[in-house]
Amino acid sequence: MSRKPEPLVKVVGATSDGKQVVSGAFALVDTHGIPLELVLERFEEAGLMPDWLAFYDDAVAAGWKPSGVVTKLTEAVGDVHGPEFREGWDARFRAILAVRDV
Repeated sequence: MSRKPEPLVKVVGATSDGKQVVSGAFALVDTHGIPLELVLERFEEAGLMPDWLAFYDDAVAAGWKPSGVVTKLTEAVGDVHGPEFREGWDARFRAILAVRDV
């Protein structure tokens, strides 16, 4: 009997406004070559929120430079949600990383 493959995207929580938080975005980008902007657009359309820290941790574990991960995420967020959202997102994400990585 064959086993069913593990899903690439898994629900890992929920936001305060009810969006499902999902992990697996990094695998879609790195392993399957789907552009990050497209992943974020599809997640947004489906009412899903990426687990940003999981993406960051997975990327760093795969050998991406931490600063490069933040830059790539910030650019993609800006492309999908616009420059005003990007600025606030970038500041919040960097603050979370600074506290977490102490």
